[in-house]
Amino acid sequence: MLTAGGADQQVADAGPNGHSVFTWVLLQALAGKGDLNGDGLITGTELAAYVAPAVSAVSHQTPAFGSLPGSQGGEFVFQVPDSQDFLNAAQPRAARRR
Repeated sequence: MLTAGGADQQVADAGPNGHSVFTWVLLQALAGKGDLNGDGLITGTELAAYVAPAVSAVSHQTPAFGSLPGSQGGEFVFQVPDSQDFLNAAQPRAARRR
């Protein structure tokens, strides 16, 4: 489990590219910056090790990483994409009111 902030913290919505600070850093991590050992895979532990200090450096948030009660362990594993075009994609327009 990876959270944007601590239990009593407000999280910053105003980050780069229209994302929250947490989401922007998370996207950067999944694009490859979170591959801390350079093996082409990003584990949940690597993701947290990249995201938590990066978010804390630019906001008053302290992302948390851990296991849910009853969890038997294990890791999420993400493959580093060949292209990072998704980071530069146009932002979707808000739904228009009728």
